[in-house]
Amino acid sequence: MHVLVTRPEPQATRTAELLAERGHRTHAAPLAVIEPLEAELPAAVAVDAVLLTSANAVPALQAYLHLPVYTVGDATAAAARAAGAGQVVSADGDWVRLAALLRGPAGPPAGSRLLHLSGTVIAGDLAGAVRAAGFACDRRTVYTIRPATTLPPELLRLLAVGTLDAALFFSPLHARIWCRLVAKATMEAELAGIRAVCLSEAVAQPLRELGWRSVEVAAAPTLPALIDCLEGPG
Repeated sequence: MHVLVTRPEPQATRTAELLAERGHRTHAAPLAVIEPLEAELPAAVAVDAVLLTSANAVPALQAYLHLPVYTVGDATAAAARAAGAGQVVSADGDWVRLAALLRGPAGPPAGSRLLHLSGTVIAGDLAGAVRAAGFACDRRTVYTIRPATTLPPELLRLLAVGTLDAALFFSPLHARIWCRLVAKATMEAELAGIRAVCLSEAVAQPLRELGWRSVEVAAAPTLPALIDCLEGPG
């Protein structure tokens, strides 16, 4: 199967490698670039645990590697461990599941001071949810996302000749960028034979305005579930 991967680097390459191991032909067209931001971060002694809702925030984790780290999913957890974090707990889902995890027995002690390292754009109100549960939460933005302004020429060629079987989408922001760039390139009609496979319904929603062969949503907001959806009947 010819599969388009739309997420930014370095996740695009990692995802493409995983799909290639499963026998798929992959084509990368990142819809955004991740740019780190200089942030004034609190001293480690003022933090009891760190929250990560994206692997893109892992480079900012260095001063807190000795602290418990709670992540939105397994991919972010793996990135935190690779960076040297020794105590990592994954919610294996979305921010709602992460909030539930923090409130449960696997979460930090009541009243803990939580530091959420995030991008400039976030989904949901994780800070509000954990504050309502009795935690202190300080959010610091450590990266931003710069959207692509055009679709790359190679992708336009693939669309024109009908090579692609499916396209993977990982965030609502990426989906909105895609819709804008496809309209700019007047390539809407070329989507008729392509499946859009999405990490969640929130990701799928803007894509439903386009004329795909189908718009499908993974059973859970995880990469394994997304691949299961891709390899399903379609």
